Amino acid sequence: MKIVLIAGLDRSLLIFRTELIQAMQQLGHEVVCAAPAEHDDVPPALARIGARFVPIALSRTTTNPFADWRSYRAMIAVLRRERLSWC
Repeated sequence: MKIVLIAGLDRSLLIFRTELIQAMQQLGHEVVCAAPAEHDDVPPALARIGARFVPIALSRTTTNPFADWRSYRAMIAVLRRERLSWC
């Protein structure tokens, strides 16, 4: 099964989700991590632990409903590209 983790900050995937990613992989899941690409060291670090990184455009600090809509559409696009069954 493929699992997509979406985060608002790329580095938080490494800081807070490394153990979760590794546990999901041990159960046989493919893990894809999606977040805004803000730090060049994150994609290679995720690759070292066996996860694939997908950059995604998210607005994290706005209360603008149009920006929220764009973020929502970006998340749906990632899920569709990853061919998840419910999208």
